[in-house]
Amino acid sequence: MSSFGKEKYNIKYDLYLHSGVLKCKEMIVSNCMGELHAKVKLVDYLKSKYSDYKDIVVCSCGVHDDVLSDFTDWFGDGSSNPFSNFK
Repeated sequence: MSSFGKEKYNIKYDLYLHSGVLKCKEMIVSNCMGELHAKVKLVDYLKSKYSDYKDIVVCSCGVHDDVLSDFTDWFGDGSSNPFSNFK
């Protein structure tokens, strides 16, 4: 589990639009309290992104387990390091 009980979920889905179908899409949804919450957040995002949104079919959904990503979440990516100018 990631920090503070919020997890990232990797969701693979097929997106159905009124203008056609986009197959085999994939997205990582962050700051989710559970699988259902991740799916709802994805649907809300897709509805706002595609004006002709119709439906999605979720092919798979699981916790995104990326240690490097968690490390940069906790400690930053180094871009704000105050000592980076000293060599």
